[in-house]
Amino acid sequence: MASRKSQKEIGMHLNISQSEYSRVEKGTRKIGVHLEPLKEYFSKAFNKEIKESDIYQEPTISNSVNYNMSNNFDFPVYGKAQLDGSLIFDKAVDMIERPSGLKHNKDAYACKVAGSDMMPRLSPGNLLIIDPTTIPMNAQLCLVCFRNRPNCRYIREFIECDMANKKIKLKTLNPNKEEIHNTDDVELIHTVRGVRFF
Repeated sequence: MASRKSQKEIGMHLNISQSEYSRVEKGTRKIGVHLEPLKEYFSKAFNKEIKESDIYQEPTISNSVNYNMSNNFDFPVYGKAQLDGSLIFDKAVDMIERPSGLKHNKDAYACKVAGSDMMPRLSPGNLLIIDPTTIPMNAQLCLVCFRNRPNCRYIREFIECDMANKKIKLKTLNPNKEEIHNTDDVELIHTVRGVRFF
């Protein structure tokens, strides 16, 4: 099996910056001219022919009855702020215009930052764009729900998931502290795709 490559290493192969490759990977930049070099890179890395469909698939539109493509303000914002910095997620508190990069992702949603435990990276009032269909990578922000508080969500930085030992390592920034949780204690982890600063 090929060793894991960093975004910086793949970006160097494509002759683009790490941040530009990150945007391609997250879907906020079109893959465009990078498709062929990516196929070549991953074919060598995995020692097998990689097809376009292995790297990129056009998003499909959901047939869900609750998903209305004609309404631009169909993107739910969840979360009522709690004193401990968590967010209660029982129902949407607002609707905003759907971000263009997520127009076909019916599961994506937004929430506002409530606490100060992720300062200075995030401040109360920032709006997080959440994609529950992707797995967070190292140092990426995520929204976490623990089984003992099923309606609450916490914003954390994802460090790693060690499935062999059934541990998930997360981090707060204020105070700067790592948290280690049993995987059985974590209900869900959703990836933060973007932040709108207010």
